[in-house]
Amino acid sequence: MIKTVQTQIVENETANLGDFTLAASRREHATSAITWARSDRALILRHQALLLSALR
Repeated sequence: MIKTVQTQIVENETANLGDFTLAASRREHATSAITWARSDRALILRHQALLLSALR
């Protein structure tokens, strides 16, 4: 599987979510970022063939 930028966001923000030295508002942002990145990654992977064909 291709490692997408969204996958990296999920990994980084998951680490932030568990970092209790960060402010609660920053951890809340991490939750939103994870949700967005997973959804965006799913959209990209679902339409990967179409997106790649548009680049050709």
